[in-house]
Amino acid sequence: VILLGEPGCGKTTALEHLAYELADETGPLPLALRLSEFAPGMTLEDFIVAGWSGPDEARHWAAPELAENLTAYLDGGKLFFLLDALNEMPHEGYAERTQALRSFINKWSPNGNRFLVTCRVLDYGEEFSGLQRVEVQPLREEQVAEFAKRELPDTWEAFLQELNKEGDGERSLLKLARNPYMLTVMIDVYAQDGRLGENRAALMTRFTEILMGWCKEKCPADEWLDSDVQRAALSVMAFKVQERAGFGTLIATAQARAVMPVMVQPDPKWPPRPSPPDQVLKLAASANIIEMTGDRSALRFYHQLLQEYFAAREMLKRSPEKMAHLWRWPWLEKEMPRWGRPKNNRDPLPPSPPTKWEETTIMAAGLMPENDDGLVRSLTEINPVLAGRCLYEGRAEVRPETRRAVIERLLAAIVDPKVALR
Repeated sequence: VILLGEPGCGKTTALEHLAYELADETGPLPLALRLSEFAPGMTLEDFIVAGWSGPDEARHWAAPELAENLTAYLDGGKLFFLLDALNEMPHEGYAERTQALRSFINKWSPNGNRFLVTCRVLDYGEEFSGLQRVEVQPLREEQVAEFAKRELPDTWEAFLQELNKEGDGERSLLKLARNPYMLTVMIDVYAQDGRLGENRAALMTRFTEILMGWCKEKCPADEWLDSDVQRAALSVMAFKVQERAGFGTLIATAQARAVMPVMVQPDPKWPPRPSPPDQVLKLAASANIIEMTGDRSALRFYHQLLQEYFAAREMLKRSPEKMAHLWRWPWLEKEMPRWGRPKNNRDPLPPSPPTKWEETTIMAAGLMPENDDGLVRSLTEINPVLAGRCLYEGRAEVRPETRRAVIERLLAAIVDPKVALR
């Protein structure tokens, strides 16, 4: 099975719950592994053994006696592999490792082994065509209401009214709330403020402020760094980590420190201020913005949306003209990767290969000051589909003429026979 869904829809939670259910049965042994740890240069067998036998303080299974018998278990069809977040696998050598994974599935599934792989739907191409495709659907309105009643027993009705306010002709906040991760963000923001932001970026800004506020309450005063200093340092790290194609979402702590600034300037009117990388990381871990392995040798942002939010803040500080290479994608039919439809395959046509900067750019568009059109104008010629998503999903506040330019560019693309159908 390939399990697909939007960012924050609950793919990892679904995988972990399935592992929990399978652990109580007599069938194959569930083995949950994070593909972000499938690094360049590793064989798939090395990756499996490392995750199965590694120490529990590194969030591994600590079962070397089982890992030693991998081949015997595979021969006997004893394993159910639950492989999380294909989209978080390091980009360097990505095609070779996905091919190795597909070959492994083809080789060992006839023996009775089972495989489930999760991936963001827009990051999924044709890597696993032919696998059973399952998509995680958004929460229904009644599920949103049920969750709100549990989490906000005294104010859930007012919260639901806030979600149902009309905005741009549709209930945009309710649409956001149908995403489980964003719903938990909204619950925390509403519990603190009694109101919600206008878009996803505004909610993430307030959510990270709340996390840092909770951290400050339990932090000794002499160890605290102002939240604007932390935010600036984390933004630089998030952007640079995403920019380095060889990195996945899990990175060595030493690599993170190496790309972090020792001084930041949150306000251009005032001098730079110290941002000691070790202290920033310690505070971010305490605030549940990042999570570190037990031996503190590696880290990742607590959720990929958090990484993309911080990277978006840094994106806004950079010239759009210098980021064109981040947004370019195949556009004409002749630029598309070749794809032959397998026999009896009725999956939708694979989308264009993603740039991996879509969610970050949409978040950045939502953070832009009103009528600051530079980012969307630059996108319109380079990647008009992403420019449209910035207006629709990011709720970017742009001038009417910029909005018209995006629409006209998309309409022109629809009737241009050179533009790929994907």
